[in-house]
This record gives sequence, structure tokens and C-alpha cells, in this order.
Amino acid sequence: MSIAVVERISVSSNSTMIEMETEKTTETKIIKYNPEMEIIEDDEINVIEITPKILLPKALYNLMQRIFDPNALTAALKGMKLDLQKLSVGELTQDQISAARRILKELAQ
Repeated sequence: MSIAVVERISVSSNSTMIEMETEKTTETKIIKYNPEMEIIEDDEINVIEITPKILLPKALYNLMQRIFDPNALTAALKGMKLDLQKLSVGELTQDQISAARRILKELAQ
């Protein structure tokens, strides 16, 4: 599969404006999403097919993997010397969330 990438360059000087469009076609290697996949290091892979209609660029997929990686969150919290037992990350009750919302609304007013 190949994807056409259109680059637009605009240059303006006083009252003259020059616009130029270039189009280049690049070969794209697509792999299908697998829930066990982690960060993709393969330089030949450019796109991840989440569903037949949803394609993600590899860079965006890898960013999302890093943001939502629970192991990375745990490692970062431990790196800050926080006690994970006291924080109870991922174990918030609906009452705690409601109380936090009320406090934030009060502070906003």
C-alpha cells in the first residue's frame, strides 16, 4: 500500500503570496493491531490497523502505549518514592471521585 503525502508551502512577501504543493508517495507497511503488542521499534512499519477503518501512525500508537502503560506509571510513582499502598492507584470509589469533584467546584468558585 502506498500513501500520498501532500506538503504545502506558503511564502508571503508584502503583497505577493506564493503557494506550492508537492506530492510524494511513500510505501507503507501496515500491521494489524494485537492487544499484546507493545512499543513498535521496527522502522519498516509505519501504520497500525486498529480496525479496517481506523489506521494509526506508528508514532501516535507508540505514544498512546507509553501514556497508558500501567507498568510505566507504577515505575514513575516508585521513582518519586511514593507509597503505592497508601495511594491505592486504580482503586478509587465513586464516592471518592464525587467528593473530589465537589471540592474542585468549591475551589473554582
